[in-house]
Amino acid sequence: MNYSVFGHLNGIELSGIAFKEHVHKKKIIAQLSANKESTIPELADLLNISIPKVNELMVGLVEEGLVREAGQKTEGVGRKATSYSLNQSSCYFLGVEIKKYKINIGLMGFDKTIRLWRKS
Repeated sequence: MNYSVFGHLNGIELSGIAFKEHVHKKKIIAQLSANKESTIPELADLLNISIPKVNELMVGLVEEGLVREAGQKTEGVGRKATSYSLNQSSCYFLGVEIKKYKINIGLMGFDKTIRLWRKS
């Protein structure tokens, strides 16, 4: 059974292999957040898991809409590896600062890009 990375917010409890896959997906998202783009072999090296397992997890994250293909890596010889990044429109973070006489609002995409910044 494939659970969303945010399934724990709906009260879903995971154990065994499902929990381990959930942790790996969160680590992949954290790595993509830190590095902007990564390939499957790079993620496998960084997270110390197999390339087929990372590929399986990435397919799930792409299906969930959290990750997208960002193109092909151009350096090196041989077949070009597909690069992945976070899908900026998959979720947003809203920040609100309330002061005595004004309100500041910021909206940030999943890939840490500022979508809206409003001072009043």
